[in-house]
Amino acid sequence: MSLKKIKQVKTDKGFKILDIIIYVAVLVAATALFLAFYLTEDKTPINKLGIDVYYENSVIFSYNFVDDSYQIKNSDHIIILQEDESVLKLKFIVNAKNSNKDYNDVLIDKVKHSVKVTAADCSQRKDCFYMDAITDASGAIICSPHRFKILPFNYVPKSDIVTG
Repeated sequence: MSLKKIKQVKTDKGFKILDIIIYVAVLVAATALFLAFYLTEDKTPINKLGIDVYYENSVIFSYNFVDDSYQIKNSDHIIILQEDESVLKLKFIVNAKNSNKDYNDVLIDKVKHSVKVTAADCSQRKDCFYMDAITDASGAIICSPHRFKILPFNYVPKSDIVTG
C-alpha cells in the first residue's frame, strides 16, 4: 500500500455528516410508514358490525352482531350445527354431497363478540385454524385451499394479496 493511501485511511473518519443525515432520514421514513399502517387500521369492535362468510368471492352467510341475526345465502355450503344465546356454530363445506371432507367449523361467540375457525381439514398446516379470532374490523380469516374467507362488514383490505 502506498504512503498516500495510508495517510488517506488515517484521515477518513468513517461516517460523514451526509451519511448520518441519510441514515436518519431512512429511519424516520420507516418509522412513519410503520405508524401509518398501524394507526390507520380500523379497530371498530365487531359487536358493532357483523361478518360475511365468502366462498369463491361470493357471500354465502352473514351474521350481524348488532341485532343477533343471520342470513344463509347459500345452503349448499353452510350448515348450522348449534345455535343458542351464547354461540352459533357453523359448518362450511365445499362439496355438499360429501360433508365429511373439505370443511371448516366456525364458532361465532355472541358473548365475547368474536369469530374463530375451530376445526378444518384444508391442509396439513390448517392455517385458518391457527389464525387469531376476529374481534374487530381489521381481522380476517382466510382458507385458500377451500376458497373460503370470513371478513367483517365493510372490510377494506390493505392489499389485494390478502383477500385476492
